[in-house]
Amino acid sequence: MPDGHVGLLEDGGPEARRRRLWGAVWQQHRMPLLPCTSDLVDALSRHGLPPEVIHAIHEASSAVDLVLDAKARSAELERSLQTDDLSAEEEAAAEVEFLPLLAQADMADDLLCSYALTLADNLPVLRNACRAE
Repeated sequence: MPDGHVGLLEDGGPEARRRRLWGAVWQQHRMPLLPCTSDLVDALSRHGLPPEVIHAIHEASSAVDLVLDAKARSAELERSLQTDDLSAEEEAAAEVEFLPLLAQADMADDLLCSYALTLADNLPVLRNACRAE
C-alpha cells in the first residue's frame, strides 16, 4: 500500500484462486492439492463402497501421488544439479535419475484427467453411499 502497510487485495482470477486453494503444491508443482490415497481409501471404505469402486479410485489416486512424487524429486534433483556442489559421480547419477522422472512428471495432466474421470464415473455410487448414512 502507498502508506507502507501491507494489505490484502482480493484477486478473483483463476490463478489467484488456485494459489489460495492448493497453496505450495500448486506453486511448486502446478498440481492440485488432493487427499492422499490412504486417507481417501479409508474414507471410502468406511462408507461401505463396493471393492471395485474403491480399487478404481485407489489406482487413479496412487498414480497421481506417484506423479507428484516424481515432480518433487525432479525439482530437488534440478536444484542440486544447478549448484556446483556435486561430484562428477553424483552429477552423473542425478542426471540418470532425472530424465525418467521428467517423463513421469509429463504424464501429470493425463493422470489428473483419469483421476477426475474415475471419480465422475463412480459419482452415483459415491452419492448413494453418502445418502445412506
